[in-house]
Amino acid sequence: GDNSLHSLGPKGDTDLTTEEDATASKYRRMLNMGVPADAVMHKMTTEGADAKIVSAVLNAGEIELNEKNGDELTEAEEETASTYRRMLKMRVPPDAVRHKMKS
Repeated sequence: GDNSLHSLGPKGDTDLTTEEDATASKYRRMLNMGVPADAVMHKMTTEGADAKIVSAVLNAGEIELNEKNGDELTEAEEETASTYRRMLKMRVPPDAVRHKMKS
């Protein structure tokens, strides 16, 4: 009999092989560390992850993402954040941007 754990995904509804689950866990970790779902999806797409893996990762993260609704920035906070995003886009080192944020 097949007693592998690959059918026991995070919500119990994924049917990934052991190898696919190992790949998916890398992307789940990104979500758990707060990386936006769109960014994780982009990374999966650029790395050629199978659609089944993409679905499993994003469906597993759906509950966590829904619970984080209060993380949206106010207009003023968004304006402040956009300044620092521009600095990062211009390749200012992240440590320098953090320092600027604290000052």
